[in-house]
Order: sequence, then C-alpha cells, then structure tokens
Amino acid sequence: MKTDTRKQIETALRAFADSDLRAASVGLLNTLGYQSEKTLDLNNTPDAFLAEFDKRDRKFRKDKALFERWKSVEFLFQITDDEVRSVGGQAGLDFQSGFDARNYQSYLFFALDLEKNHYTRTQLSDITREINLLFDMPAMLLMRHNGALTFSIIDRRLHKKDQSSDVLEKVKLIKDIRYQDPHRAHIEILHDLSLPTLIPKHECRDFKQLHEAWRATLDTNELNKKFYRELADWYFWALDHVEFPDDVEKDAPTRNATNVIRLLTRLVFCWFLKEKGLIPDKLFSERKLATGKAQKRGVRLNTLRISKRYGIVFHGPEASY
Repeated sequence: MKTDTRKQIETALRAFADSDLRAASVGLLNTLGYQSEKTLDLNNTPDAFLAEFDKRDRKFRKDKALFERWKSVEFLFQITDDEVRSVGGQAGLDFQSGFDARNYQSYLFFALDLEKNHYTRTQLSDITREINLLFDMPAMLLMRHNGALTFSIIDRRLHKKDQSSDVLEKVKLIKDIRYQDPHRAHIEILHDLSLPTLIPKHECRDFKQLHEAWRATLDTNELNKKFYRELADWYFWALDHVEFPDDVEKDAPTRNATNVIRLLTRLVFCWFLKEKGLIPDKLFSERKLATGKAQKRGVRLNTLRISKRYGIVFHGPEASY
C-alpha cells in the first residue's frame, strides 16, 4: 500500500461533507481497496429498501431501527471470494455481476443517511442488528449523522445453511468519525481494515479468512494493547526530550518520569471531557490550533467550570499550554 494511503483516506472522508452519500461511500470503500460490480440499482428511499429486502420470517422492527429518522439508504455492493482473490492476484477472468443472495459467505455494504441528531452506541447498534436480520450474510453500514460518520460492523457466525448457526453477535462501531477533521486514531483503524493491509498481514485467500482478519483487527483486547503500546513508546521517548524545573524534586530522572506521567493522565482526562462535550474539539486538532489565536505562542484556556451534574468543578487561574 502506498505511503500516502492515510492522506487518501482523509481526503475520502472529507467528501462526505459536500458529495452525495453514495458517491462518498463508494469513494471511501474504494480507497480501502473494496470494489465490486455485485450491486443492485435501487431507489434509495427507506420504503424501497424494506420492499426489496424485508422478506424473511424475522420481521424488521421499525421502532428499534429508528426507521422514522432514516433519510435515505444506499445498497453499495457485495464483497465475495472473487473480490478478495482479485486483490491477492488470484482472480479469474470472468466476474459475476449483480447481487447474489445465495452467497452466504460475503459482505454487504450499505450507506445510511440519518437525520441530524445525537445517536448513542446502543441506538446505532440496534439499527445495525435490525438491518442484519434481513440477510443471511453480514451487512456493514456507513451511517452519516450530524457532521459525523459511523462505520458499523457486525460480528456474526458465518451461515452454514443451518438456521441455528445464523447468529448475530457483537456490533462494533467506529463511531463519530468527524469527516471534515478526522482523528488520527480513526484514520489508523480504517487503514488497518483496508484490503491491501489485511491480505498480506493475515494471508487472506478467501472470504472466510478475510472475515477472521476483520474480527482480529477489531478485537477490543488487541486495540487496547496497541493503544497502551503506543502510549508506552511515547512515554519513553518523552523522557529523553523533556525538562522540568527542580523547585520540588531535585533528582532529574524521578522528576521527569513523575511529571510526564502526570501530563499523560491529565491529557487522557481532558480527552474524556472533550468526548463528553465539556471542552471544545479544537483543543485536540493540530490543524485548528495552527490558525487564529492559536498562531500565538501559546493557547490560553479560561477557567473551566463544569456542570455539577458530572460531579466535576474546576476553579483557579488560567492554564497556559
């Protein structure tokens, strides 16, 4: 994969701000290496979606799926063994076109436009489950809502033409990707899910192996390990590049280690406050900090006075960073 892939992903995400949903979604998935001619030309209204796919015994629950908040839904394409082998250089010359409802070992990709609103993880997971109940294969969703994008991925036991084995398992969300100013972590996880990254790393030769690679990549334990490994790497790097005044602790190694740990814990706490909407996103955006007032030598923050509803109140002088 080219070294500028992360930049390409960032560019593809920004297209969601001013492109139609289908074009932006296909563009992002193509950037990640997912392309297919297996699709359907459907009306993108929610009612047309149900008329086409709500044909199983397990009826679609509109209330659970927040159906009244759907603006449009696009069936993008289906990924099967053909497409996986194509990336791996083992494809045949003749590809089947058109959606194959009998190919249980495949992914379906949909894009869903939701009304501008705040959506909880539970609500987005419920939407994903209701849509997946309509199909015998995993359906992946790109949901656009309120200036953000959520990539919703369901982990389900692969269908073996046995009703007892068609089991929906945990829904995993790459939630609230700010497509106009995406976080580095979101860019990284999308990069890790790209086909040219997954196939050599996990030696994927067919859809089943691709499915296992997706599961491994999104495993919570693995993501946590990666986070703490990168945090530890930064900590040890920082120890060689920081200096703190010796007004309290005279031993330099002890002083530096203690203060770097304090810095990290406070940054993580500030990130938590940012995720709760209690401090502005721009404080964590290198691009935004490089403009306006942030062009000055430092960024001065007013005293934070946070609602007692969260049990947190700050008082004191201004902080300078």
